[in-house]
Amino acid sequence: MDDELLFILIVIVGILLCVASPWCIEIYTWVKGKSESLFRVLRLKE
Repeated sequence: MDDELLFILIVIVGILLCVASPWCIEIYTWVKGKSESLFRVLRLKE
């Protein structure tokens, strides 16, 4: 469950930073990479 909460937090923080920052594309790419890494970890745990 902690991984799922972390994923949700990363998405929310990423969206907020994207709105507040001129580096939207870089932040989006970073968040997307982190999200994909988390999904791989969650899949491995299952």
